Amino acid sequence: MSAPLWLGPLFAFFSSCTWAVGSANYSRMSRVFTPFQVNFSRALFALPLFLAAVVVANGGLDGASRAFSALEPRHFGWFALSMTASYAIGDVLFLWSTVSLGVPGALAIASGYPIFTAIFGMIAGETIHLRQWAGLFVAIGGIVAVILSNPKKDVAAEPPPDGVSTVRPWMREKSSGVALAIATALAWATNAYSVARGGAGIDGAVANVVRMSFALVLISAFGGIALGRVVTPMPFGFLKKYAWLFVLEAFGGSYFYLYGLSNSSIVLGSVLASLAPVIAVPIAVALRLEKFSWIRTAAVASVVVGLALLVQ
Repeated sequence: MSAPLWLGPLFAFFSSCTWAVGSANYSRMSRVFTPFQVNFSRALFALPLFLAAVVVANGGLDGASRAFSALEPRHFGWFALSMTASYAIGDVLFLWSTVSLGVPGALAIASGYPIFTAIFGMIAGETIHLRQWAGLFVAIGGIVAVILSNPKKDVAAEPPPDGVSTVRPWMREKSSGVALAIATALAWATNAYSVARGGAGIDGAVANVVRMSFALVLISAFGGIALGRVVTPMPFGFLKKYAWLFVLEAFGGSYFYLYGLSNSSIVLGSVLASLAPVIAVPIAVALRLEKFSWIRTAAVASVVVGLALLVQ
């Protein structure tokens, strides 16, 4: 029995929920450890969980073997591009951009990546109607407005365990932060498009085993070149402390993201996957973590209007 059509968009939305929690915590970690270490730890934690999920979901090792046999060369190509553009490059650029811009400022720029994703889709022949373009820009405008109207400051970073910060002087420059955030948007758009193309029609856990395997290899390669040393995971104490986060975001969020993007239209899926800053607003108000704001409420409403225009 085929899955309902609404499940893909719903999972894309769920991926935003997990990234809302993950991005803030990963930003804090990146001021203590290199972003390559953070992402290496994410992939290292998620890979065995996805392997276990494949075995359980397919009734054992024989079923898992048959599930992996469905992979074709094109899947490996798309997933290699996906992880290069996300874990190996895009997420690292984002975490670096938060040093000078903060999480809100970096997200305000990087969250425009669905526009680039839509352009990629259009170049590849996907039809995007004028109403959907209007909805895309309205939704992205609302997301940016939500981010920039955030009344709260960034959460302080974890204290360096050895007293040495990974932040470099050039990372504190605003111009560097803006350039890094724009590059992040391009990288995330590439990731979204690659996931949408590569993940269609195959088991999500199988796909993520391949993605996380590529992530470990690519992070080691890119990190080794950038840092001039071997990339290692964060110390065990930190892995234990943030195990809940890796299960929630690196495992759950990755599954939601892949299924959501590969089972939605490229425009709607990418916008739904970028709603992390918007999701935080009603939650914060309901929990009385911040005061009600008409400006932020109007921004959230504009995102809803944009999403309505995106639905075909």
